[in-house]
Amino acid sequence: MFTPKDFLVFTQWGGIGTLALALLTGLAFALKWGIR
Repeated sequence: MFTPKDFLVFTQWGGIGTLALALLTGLAFALKWGIR
């Protein structure tokens, strides 16, 4: 089972991953990359 500490670490990394993905998406639109 998950301990509260494990859950906290998981959510922290999940938030970092989400921010990184959003930043990459914003950068892609800014540079007008074509995703095909």
